[in-house]
Amino acid sequence: MIRSATRNASPSMSNMSNISNASAVAAPLEVLVADDDDAAREALVAAVESLGHRCRAARDGLEAWELHRQRRADVILSDWKMPGMDGLELCRRTRASA
Repeated sequence: MIRSATRNASPSMSNMSNISNASAVAAPLEVLVADDDDAAREALVAAVESLGHRCRAARDGLEAWELHRQRRADVILSDWKMPGMDGLELCRRTRASA
């Protein structure tokens, strides 16, 4: 019985990952990444794009705010502490403009 349960569990997990990948590609989101750390920003952009979403990146909160004002993002992934405008202020402005 253990073999049978293990065999049945594998396809389910495989199907779940296929479903999540399919839904990411079917409805891509506009994601804005804001991080002053180059490596972190690049890693986030790569992860977002690998899921099939469109991504824009900013080096600080002020740049992110300007990008968001030009074309609203569906999702913003932001660092907390950045020069100029921090992530908390970016969040406040974004909510206030909604």
